[in-house]
Amino acid sequence: MTSHPRTVQKLEARAVARACAIRRRTAAFFVLAVALLCGAAVPAMADDPIRIAVVGPVTGAARLTTRAIEAGARRAIGELSATGSQRFTLITEDDGCDPQTATTKAHGLIAAGVDLVLGHPCTKAAIAAAEVYAQSSVVFIATHTRHPALTANGRRASIFRLCGRDDGQGRDAARILLGLSGDKPIAIVNDRTLYAKTIAEAAERVVRAAKAQMITATVIAGQKEYPRLVSKIKDASIVFYAGFPLEAGFITSELLSAGSGARIIASDAVATRELPASFPQITSKIDVLMRADDETDETLARAAVEIFTHAYVRAYGPVRDQWMSDAATRSALAAGILAKAGPHASTSGPIAFDAAGDADVTSYKLMQWDGKNWVPARRSF
Repeated sequence: MTSHPRTVQKLEARAVARACAIRRRTAAFFVLAVALLCGAAVPAMADDPIRIAVVGPVTGAARLTTRAIEAGARRAIGELSATGSQRFTLITEDDGCDPQTATTKAHGLIAAGVDLVLGHPCTKAAIAAAEVYAQSSVVFIATHTRHPALTANGRRASIFRLCGRDDGQGRDAARILLGLSGDKPIAIVNDRTLYAKTIAEAAERVVRAAKAQMITATVIAGQKEYPRLVSKIKDASIVFYAGFPLEAGFITSELLSAGSGARIIASDAVATRELPASFPQITSKIDVLMRADDETDETLARAAVEIFTHAYVRAYGPVRDQWMSDAATRSALAAGILAKAGPHASTSGPIAFDAAGDADVTSYKLMQWDGKNWVPARRSF
């Protein structure tokens, strides 16, 4: 079948356009690399504002998170604008905490030429919108969503996270265990639930890689006596238990009765008021891991705007022509600098991202019961 001449012309035109876009992008990256290697100065973009969007629910319980993220972005914009070297625009959109609405908003923001997106504090909305941003290389920096799925499905060049991941508990537990154990054995115990097993296995991988002495064991949740377990782990220097409050209390009680001097650390599910209510005499002897939320949504949003602005300005200088004519190149260049040129300075301290786009931060920290609340543990490691 012979193609119509106009159809052929359209196909040829599209092919030429794609080829030109690829050449422009390749040239942009080459020029940027040369400029950075040679230490070229990077001028500011006074005539080209950075377009920032905050997206999240504006009603319901999560509205406070959206407001905090917006406040952090506004603070950073005010401080950066005061230098007179950069202009910004900021808009806020309502995703209703809904994945479909978040997707629709994401498409609209891309069409509007937004450079940086913050927000989407609701997990399902964040994951859905991130797919859209990734396809167009628009930078999305999550400051609230901790679910692993946001960055776990392969590296997407423009998706980043500052707030830590929920599945970092096992890794953080191992770091603490190794810091406390010295040359003595570490015991890692879990109750065989998927939650506990996932945390324990992550901790075991890190401890095993460090070639430290390790004892592993499992228990059946719901029991009140664990003599075999206690006999196996009582000589460890430190015991990490991944599971739930009542079992943690029973195991700790038996260890103390057996004369064990092991320090007891438990997973975050133990950090409830059920433990002190059921075991008031021993709760103070158990440290628990809890989410490290020292950085608020506002401070993290402020840092996100700061590090993005620095990356954006660095990317602009060497490639002005491509920057103004090719939005995809602009986003890709800024994302590339965020991913590879860290650590980046911010008011929250230096920030570097790993291969998945997650900031290298501690997600969990040790807490202890002070008689009324769970507070930061005074016992260091």
